[in-house]
Amino acid sequence: MVVLFNTPLSSPIYIGILVVYFICESISTFDTRIIQAKKNGFLRNDEAIVPEWTGLFAILGWLSFIALLLLNWKIAIAVFIIKFILKVVPVLEIIGALLLLPVVGKKTASAVNAMGKEQNKAAKSLKRIAKQPKMNKN
Repeated sequence: MVVLFNTPLSSPIYIGILVVYFICESISTFDTRIIQAKKNGFLRNDEAIVPEWTGLFAILGWLSFIALLLLNWKIAIAVFIIKFILKVVPVLEIIGALLLLPVVGKKTASAVNAMGKEQNKAAKSLKRIAKQPKMNKN
């Protein structure tokens, strides 16, 4: 039964909107990571091409979140926190890459890891530099 602001999580409508929300956010996160990799120089502009229409998934994601919020605001806040965690840990971008694999191809789908690999290399270099003994200037 759908009740405004108090729909149970077990409602088929709520579950359906929740699935649509996470699919849209996965595709949107993948698109965002590809754009970030291009802007930071980890990928060339012609290397990983994502169709322009994938930007519509961001709008659909926000619309579905508003629907989740109207149906049950408590669960919607928990869903938003879970989405944030899954976005920081690269779960959403990997799911987005798998969903867009037939559209963008294997090369573009695997390009999402390029920025992560370079950031890991930079982090290891910083740790190595931090472990080096300090030289006295006396």
